[in-house]
Amino acid sequence: MEKEMEITDLSALVEAGDDKGATQIYEVGYHLIPSVSDDEAEAEVAPLMNALKSASADVIGERAPLRMPLAYGIDKKVDGVLRTYDEALFGWVAFECAPAMISDIDQAFKKHPSVLRHLVVKTNRDTVSAVLADPSLDAAMVKEPVSGTSEDDSEAVVESVGADPEEVTA
Repeated sequence: MEKEMEITDLSALVEAGDDKGATQIYEVGYHLIPSVSDDEAEAEVAPLMNALKSASADVIGERAPLRMPLAYGIDKKVDGVLRTYDEALFGWVAFECAPAMISDIDQAFKKHPSVLRHLVVKTNRDTVSAVLADPSLDAAMVKEPVSGTSEDDSEAVVESVGADPEEVTA
């Protein structure tokens, strides 16, 4: 059986090329700890956006943090105490920058005390455009978070992603 392992080597995201001025499209998804109120979320995201600006990144699109349940608890030491969180505020930013700056951006997210977890990945403009064009992903369109795994809830989730509920087996 294969072990799960955390990826800490960012070299796969950084392409060493001859063109030093080349840029790449990336996206970062992040969870903020749930003790951050919805009203405070914008202030908590500001230093992250400043880190992107400091890295000369051009923001292509973003989704404001939205409170949501997590599929499993995530541990983080906050104020010297290890806590397990079962919900978080999820946000997303797509940006273009030089591959050499990804390490700096990653470190800014790691060091931010309210970031529970984050992930930086390469992407492309078409994917970013598709995400931004999908109104079902807009926080203003979400009526209530998906809760539990009852038949009613699972059917609603299946319909929201376009699958046929009859094809889903328990």
